[in-house]
Amino acid sequence: MRENFLSQYKNLLHHFVHQGSSSDATTFWAGCAAVDRKVFVDIGGFDAARYDQPSIEDIEMGYRMLSQGHRVLLHALNPNGPPLSYLFPRLSRMVL
Repeated sequence: MRENFLSQYKNLLHHFVHQGSSSDATTFWAGCAAVDRKVFVDIGGFDAARYDQPSIEDIEMGYRMLSQGHRVLLHALNPNGPPLSYLFPRLSRMVL
């Protein structure tokens, strides 16, 4: 555990910040995200021509979503809160 201390600390800090942040976000990352299929198609999805290797294609796509009037929302994971299936009832229409 000692050799991974910094990595674990940064992950816990990242988690803590997002648990207490506003649900409206100004950035997007695809580590664990859902995008409505219509929005994904309308904005052109990931720019595979520009990013042929995994890089910042998710962040760039988020900027395009925001610039075209879509919202990026964070959901704090609350063990006592509603399940994700309640929060996202249209999950079958989304690209994961």
